[in-house]
Amino acid sequence: MTPPKGIDLNQYKTQAKELLKQARAAQPEALDRLRQHHPEHDSLAKSGSLRLADTQLVIARENEFPSWSKFKQYLLFRNAVQALDSGDIERLETLLDKHPWLVRYHCQKGECYEEGYFAGATPLNHIAGNPSRCPIPRNILDITRLLLSRGARDEPPKPKYTIGLLLTSRQASEAGIALPLIDLLIAAGGIEIDLTHPSILMGASPRPCNFSECDGFRSANSEAGTTSKSFGLTSPVHHTC
Repeated sequence: MTPPKGIDLNQYKTQAKELLKQARAAQPEALDRLRQHHPEHDSLAKSGSLRLADTQLVIARENEFPSWSKFKQYLLFRNAVQALDSGDIERLETLLDKHPWLVRYHCQKGECYEEGYFAGATPLNHIAGNPSRCPIPRNILDITRLLLSRGARDEPPKPKYTIGLLLTSRQASEAGIALPLIDLLIAAGGIEIDLTHPSILMGASPRPCNFSECDGFRSANSEAGTTSKSFGLTSPVHHTC
C-alpha cells in the first residue's frame, strides 16, 4: 500500500467537503470519482441524496481504506507517532485524551507495518527506535510513562515484544535508555524476564524498510540517541524503516 501523502485529518475533511460541493454541481471529474469509489453511485446520482459521508467514503477509498472511520483511525495513529517521534508530549497527551483507543491501535497499513517484524505495531512499540525512523527523543522516558499510564501494554502472544525491540535496538543502546525503558515496562506489566534467554529477542529476521521521512521531527532532537553510553549488548541490531 502507498501511504497517504499527508496525515492532517482536517486536510481530508476539507477534500471531502469540496468533493461534495463539486458532485452536487455535477462536475464531471467529481462524478467520475464517485463512480470509481462509491458502491451506490448510481442511486445517489439519481436520487440527489449525496451526503458528506458519501464523499468521505470516496476520499478513504482513494487512499486504499475501506471506510472513513478506518482512514480516520490511521491518520490519528500517524499523528500520535509523529508526536512521539518529535518529543511533543503535550500533543500526544491531547490525542490520547480525545482518543483513548490509540494506545491499543495496531497499524497494518504502510511500509514496515504490513509485513515483517514490525507489522501491526502499536504506539508503545515505537519507543525503542527499532526500526530506526529518527533520533529517539530526549524525553522518551516521560513519553513511555504517559503511554503506560493510559494502559499501553504488549499483549499475548507477544507480552514482551517491546522489550525485545529494545534489546535489539542500536539507538536505544547508544542512548543509554534501553534498560530504564525495560524497567518501566517490567514494572507496569508485572512481568519477569530472563535477559539471557534467546526467546526474548523473538528470533525474527527483520527486513529493512524505508520511511521517506520522520514526520514532525525537529532539530531540537538532532542529538538524541547518539551521545550516551551503551548498556552492554555486544551487537544491538540497527534496522531502518
